[in-house]
Amino acid sequence: MKTKIISAGLAIFNLFFFLGLFGMSFPVCRNVVSIKGFVSNRLKCDSLRVSWTIDGIENEALSTVKVVMVPIMEGEFEVELPSVTTPIAVKFNYRLDGHEAGFFPGGYYLEPGDNVFIDDRRRDDEHPFRILFRGKNSAKLECQRWIMEHSASLGLRFPDARLLTPEKVRSLDSLCLTQLKYIEQIRGCLSRSAYQYLKVMALTNCEVLKYLGLVTYRIKCNFPFTNKSFQNEIKRLSILKDLDHETCAEFYTFAFYKYKYEASISQDRFVTSVGYYDCFMQNYTGPVREVLLTKFLLTYKFPEAGNYINKALEIITTPIYRHCLHSLKKITNGKKAMEISLLDTFSMYHAVNGFRDSVVVLDFWFTGCGGCLQIKPYLDTLKEMFKSKPVKFVSVSSDNKFSVWKKSIIDGHYTSKGCLNLYTNGLGHDSPIIKYYNVNSYPTLVVIDKNGCIAPSPVDPRFDNYKSIRTILNELTR
Repeated sequence: MKTKIISAGLAIFNLFFFLGLFGMSFPVCRNVVSIKGFVSNRLKCDSLRVSWTIDGIENEALSTVKVVMVPIMEGEFEVELPSVTTPIAVKFNYRLDGHEAGFFPGGYYLEPGDNVFIDDRRRDDEHPFRILFRGKNSAKLECQRWIMEHSASLGLRFPDARLLTPEKVRSLDSLCLTQLKYIEQIRGCLSRSAYQYLKVMALTNCEVLKYLGLVTYRIKCNFPFTNKSFQNEIKRLSILKDLDHETCAEFYTFAFYKYKYEASISQDRFVTSVGYYDCFMQNYTGPVREVLLTKFLLTYKFPEAGNYINKALEIITTPIYRHCLHSLKKITNGKKAMEISLLDTFSMYHAVNGFRDSVVVLDFWFTGCGGCLQIKPYLDTLKEMFKSKPVKFVSVSSDNKFSVWKKSIIDGHYTSKGCLNLYTNGLGHDSPIIKYYNVNSYPTLVVIDKNGCIAPSPVDPRFDNYKSIRTILNELTR
């Protein structure tokens, strides 16, 4: 069965490669990525949002994500991404009248000089990965698509993420071996960087899918489930000196969930943010460690973050990472809160830092955010805890559509009763307040003291049973 799958995959690849060589012609520019394509008629869209990360860091608030909007004319699009000097991870989102209207599953690894043609006319809801790639260096894109498709298919076979059975583990390991064999067979069509990226992608994806349900539902597995050979290969790859930053970034989810699971079962408690930092420092080296530390500090807010940013800056040498961390220092505790006014549900403006003699808790969220739904009862309880103290709870939504945001407020699934609900006027992730507070994951909580300064960042109350944020609010309301 495995042989048939690999043969089918190689046959498809060979067809695309042949068409890319003989069926299409592109001018080659070393520092430009050229992309052309067809769009399905079933999609109602007028443009394509093409975004790509810089050096493995996806943070629009700190401008480490570049974006171009491409018009779609009669079902076709064409774009050149300029000044591409290193590999990039590219995402595609269809737009209609400025709002999202569909997307390609996953992100795709592209290198300087790539010329790619994408045919998205055959994809539908039942076949979300039915995308055709051809053109110069399209082999790696077809391989990525193939890995994502078969990983998703395996997920459908085992829909209950809470159950990690020996059968599921064997299926994951078997699929990973098949993927690795496929990568080896097309190695001659890959650059060394693309080859390393695909190997890391296949190996880490396999192991993450084992950890994911255990960590999410806080379950201890009663049988050996990690693949020692895969884990050793991941470790070997992580110390290579010539990994590009996009490949280094592929280690992050694996390192995060591996530590989270192992620490939680050994200590029988939820791990701390400091624990993650120490793990990345001790268990990784070189460029992988720099990416892990930077991504972690940009994503997670915790009271001691300022000190750990300074520690990270002592060892991180990559200019873009140092820039990100220095920018992050500007919004750590003690800095002035942003002066901005936002609309409420009655189209009245409120100054976010205009609540004199009150401590403000900002809750950043958006409709459809699972974590934002989960944190809501915790914020309800927190609001009740401090109802007799000068604490103002303010929710800030990054929804693009006013109607979507207002419906969510009315439904009451995301925000607490009696809190002030504010809207970013359709700017979403491009809103100045989202960028100022470096909101790149949701939910995010920011506390502002009575003097209008940013307080220490609290730990998400879901993870420490209110300990961090209750301590911060108690100290600020004395």
